[in-house]
Amino acid sequence: MTVPVVADISSSLNIRPLVVQYWQAPPVGFLKLNVDGVMLSNGSKGDIGGLIRDSCGIWLDKFSHPSDPGPPILAELLAIDHGLTFFFANEKFVKFRLILECDCAVAVEWILNPSRCPSVFKHLVKRCKDLIDAKSVFLRLISRSINVEVDCLVKKGTD
Repeated sequence: MTVPVVADISSSLNIRPLVVQYWQAPPVGFLKLNVDGVMLSNGSKGDIGGLIRDSCGIWLDKFSHPSDPGPPILAELLAIDHGLTFFFANEKFVKFRLILECDCAVAVEWILNPSRCPSVFKHLVKRCKDLIDAKSVFLRLISRSINVEVDCLVKKGTD
């Protein structure tokens, strides 16, 4: 009589395989802006950043700089806000449509549904939503595994 081992038991469980997702280039005529924000656990220091890439995946521009202190969601919202401003202030991007990708579900949810946002962030969320709506930006929630390049760019600033 054999005793079951962990491998035998786990094979009978409903375990999903790890799905690896990769960054995908935008279609021709679009640019993709991936943004991220990080904050130290005590909220005293944070950084935001973003990468703009074309339909061939080539980096066209980037930004990275310190953010205001506060909760992690603030860094994420500031990254979106600054990314939008950065993109639309640049003359070389004027002929392109924008796809903005972020790995923060809360930030994306609040921008899509501002009524769910706490009042302390309403002004920032409204500014982002207004620009996204006015410029017909596609806002997408992506997994952190897709946003790894931006995450590394931003985390260099918090070292």
